[in-house]
Amino acid sequence: MIHGLRIKDGKATYVSRFVRTSRLKQEEFFGRAKFMK
Repeated sequence: MIHGLRIKDGKATYVSRFVRTSRLKQEEFFGRAKFMK
């Protein structure tokens, strides 16, 4: 997961996005967690 924080004109904006890594694709294929964190 990628996190971003922008501070502009005294205001903060936060965003987060999942990154489709090869591990995530494998877990989606198998329908369950396959790797330890």
